Amino acid sequence: AFLVPICVAAFYIILDRSSRKISGKISDNRFVVSLPKAIMYLGLILDIVILIPVIGITLTSPETPHIIFYVIMGLFIWLGTFLVLKTCRFRVFVSGDDITVYPIFRATYSFKFKDIVSVKRYVERNRQKSEKIIITIKNGRKLVVETPEISYQRFVRKIESCVDHELLFGFEQILQNESKEDK
Repeated sequence: AFLVPICVAAFYIILDRSSRKISGKISDNRFVVSLPKAIMYLGLILDIVILIPVIGITLTSPETPHIIFYVIMGLFIWLGTFLVLKTCRFRVFVSGDDITVYPIFRATYSFKFKDIVSVKRYVERNRQKSEKIIITIKNGRKLVVETPEISYQRFVRKIESCVDHELLFGFEQILQNESKEDK
């Protein structure tokens, strides 16, 4: 039973090594949008911190814990596993005009900047000034990219330069602020 956390950790390490990496030089025309590895480690720690008490309580208590205990702990384990999976599997490769998306659970798909129907940018006025963009392409699929992801700002600049301004929503304030800074 004490080997379960070690097996789970080994599984996540193998999953991390199998994650997709870009070969070649990173530039403004060729980059990857992904979550930082710290998110994966946070999910891994969450899983281990929850698994140890669950196993300990299950093995040492005279009565089997109530099913609600397992449901609640299972939700926390799923949260940690989701963080690890999103960090390891979710990638957006941008190479020139081509965008390839590797979702967590679905099949990989590709599109070009000219296939974008709309881009909506949402900015929250909090301490971190977190924001996200939702890209809708011709076939109806949506891609959501958020601030904490590596190369997010590079991706936003690439969208601003490659997508018609009529298709950009929520970018007006940012474009106006940049023009004021230029003056």
